[in-house]
Amino acid sequence: MGYGIDIGGGWRLLGAVTWEGLVEVIMQAAVSAIEYYLPRKTTSTADLSTEFPEWPAEKIDEKTGIRERHIAAPGECASDLAVAGGSRGPEVV
Repeated sequence: MGYGIDIGGGWRLLGAVTWEGLVEVIMQAAVSAIEYYLPRKTTSTADLSTEFPEWPAEKIDEKTGIRERHIAAPGECASDLAVAGGSRGPEVV
């Protein structure tokens, strides 16, 4: 089996070839909720411009559009953040 894209832009699972032709199975899925977890420690653009004086805070804001960044704690991995976010999620039905 392999994946293909139909003209409408949807993903279709292409199955085995039979005498009648290629068997096509349409896959349907939906995201019902998204959960997240943000680390408690934050760093502002002003903090960054203090650390890197050649970059004024206004220039950083203009270039990135980010004014505050959440910083993971030492020893905190992306998987830890995923587990914390996932544990807040809705029950799987």
